[in-house]
Amino acid sequence: MFETGEKIVYGSNGVCIIKGSCVSPFGGGDLRVYYALQPIDDADSVIYTPASGGRVVLRPLISAQEAEEILSEAASYGELAVPGEKQRRETYRAAVATADPREYIRVIRTVEHRRANALRTHRHLAATDAEFERIARSSLFNEFAIVLGTTYTDIETRLMKSLKAK
Repeated sequence: MFETGEKIVYGSNGVCIIKGSCVSPFGGGDLRVYYALQPIDDADSVIYTPASGGRVVLRPLISAQEAEEILSEAASYGELAVPGEKQRRETYRAAVATADPREYIRVIRTVEHRRANALRTHRHLAATDAEFERIARSSLFNEFAIVLGTTYTDIETRLMKSLKAK
């Protein structure tokens, strides 16, 4: 179990602070213990999730060493394989639902490639791409900034340099 005040990653919501635990706030005879989570990007929100686990990934933050390794290997993570445009949203959703930093990087790389193609062909980036890029960047950069004791912007810069060094 996690402790009150601990920072964790909660699915595509990214880094959250555990504000406490309680018996189900939803009533209906549900006696499970729930965590009350506050996303670090939204101080006005509270998310309730079963402490025993549910459908959404709930994990501790990665270590600083693992974050450094992932950043240094970022160029080796390929783009997501999207079978067709109709499956793009579901492919992105499945990738961010893993709460795996490597999958966040794959989403970012995929969208960067699509952005370059859109610019080259004088088109706009699709809203789906922008939406999932925002989720992936926020989740990845916030977690890495916390564990490495730096800023969101620094992590963004480091990742982009790593990807361009390919």
